[in-house]
Amino acid sequence: MLSRFVLSVFLIIFMFTSCTTIEEPPAIAPVQTAEEAPARIIIEETDTVEDEIEAEVETEEVSFAVLDIAPYLQSAVITTEMPGGFDFSSLAVDGGGRIESIKVHGHKALLTIADLESSTDYCLSLLSGDDVLFDGITFTTASFAGVYRWGHGDEPFVLTVEDAPSSSECSYYVYINPQDSAFPEGEYWHDLRLYPLVEKGEESLDDVKYKNAPLAYKWNNEKWNTGSMTPSRIKSVKLVDTGSKDEMRAEIASVALGFTATADVSFSFIEMDGNAYLIFSSQMTPGIANSFVKKNPSPGELESEYSYLLERE
Repeated sequence: MLSRFVLSVFLIIFMFTSCTTIEEPPAIAPVQTAEEAPARIIIEETDTVEDEIEAEVETEEVSFAVLDIAPYLQSAVITTEMPGGFDFSSLAVDGGGRIESIKVHGHKALLTIADLESSTDYCLSLLSGDDVLFDGITFTTASFAGVYRWGHGDEPFVLTVEDAPSSSECSYYVYINPQDSAFPEGEYWHDLRLYPLVEKGEESLDDVKYKNAPLAYKWNNEKWNTGSMTPSRIKSVKLVDTGSKDEMRAEIASVALGFTATADVSFSFIEMDGNAYLIFSSQMTPGIANSFVKKNPSPGELESEYSYLLERE
């Protein structure tokens, strides 16, 4: 689910670049299917002689049980108790996500469930072949809400992310943060909603003159436009269904000098190494419009020079 902004053919476009020097962003791991990335199984041996002796004299049979559930943003770690000799290669999950790794120590196993979505209620089952080992494993993943920053110099790019209201079809609202270098002086940040630019049930922005456009739309011209002109009007704003709560997209068409340019803008939330990130990306049609937008001088392994990786503070 993501936000979007459009810039006109020659000047306006929703892309992000920075005039400051920052550290290279962390590598973005490619998405893998369950077939491409089978569960990693790590068997840990007992550490001490006392553990070995205790295991030898243990007579009580160990049954299957869930001991703990630790949900994160797009993953969860489930601690289980397993009988000895269990074939972990047969273990699978049903109800969402996939088993990314299994760490076994004695009769305990830590199962990392990946490919989940944020702010989502889950009810999972663990399977071994056709047998259901655990049923009704319930938890709720965490939210990506917070303040996200790219750059720390003279022209930082800073956004605030909030959980969207339950009445919204969007998972998150994205606002321009007052710490952003192009934040309009004297304005209230809640009046600068970057995504969605227009919500379902709100007044349409189709065929709206530039002078009547939302402040968040005008902000983009101040921050990213390298030309000297502004669009004359917004032609259309369309939210795109991505099928994911953590990826939000919009197509925003603007008119300038009689030409129409459309920006495909996306906001993608990802969890990496326990941290939260927001990838902003935008591509223009026709492509010539991209030449009038600032470029990211340090895109790293992002898809394009018009993408930015913002880290949650």
